Amino acid sequence: MSLPVPNIPPLPPIQPTETKTHSKSTITPQTPKYVGVTFRSSRIKYQARIYKGNKEYNLGLFDVSADAALAYDAVHRLVKFISRDPSNQKESLKEYEENKSQTDWIDMSDEEAKVFDSDKEKLNFLLPSEFMAARKKELIDRRMILSSDDNSRKSYPSLEELKLIVRKESIRIARVVLGASEGGS
Repeated sequence: MSLPVPNIPPLPPIQPTETKTHSKSTITPQTPKYVGVTFRSSRIKYQARIYKGNKEYNLGLFDVSADAALAYDAVHRLVKFISRDPSNQKESLKEYEENKSQTDWIDMSDEEAKVFDSDKEKLNFLLPSEFMAARKKELIDRRMILSSDDNSRKSYPSLEELKLIVRKESIRIARVVLGASEGGS
């Protein structure tokens, strides 16, 4: 004997959640528009990574996708800089490390920065003003810029902190890439 099955209309399909809330900001998981940047939903962060010599190098996790893109660009520029003369790579990297007074790419005028970017198809930002505008727009869109009366800690680094993080990671990765190209680890 079979039981009568009631005539129940089908349930509507489950709609994926579009946003995740994390520390006063809204992140919409999507494919980042930047080369070398992916969104890690498990960490609610953007990961920057670069491939050199068929190897993947992790450049770190960032709250802001434009910051991750800057890290990728910085490593790409530095590796290209030290690789311009294969017989002098170690000296070029050492020169870069020791010259703390050199102007960061972010601090250059757009005219000065144009000199460094011959690899346009592999970079996210060709001009510092492009990075600054993209970062500001993302911070505003995600409501990460805090009002002056909000005393809570912001969840993203200041520009000065970001420059230090990116410089440190660039040097670390350049050392690893240089070591790998010489047959080291």
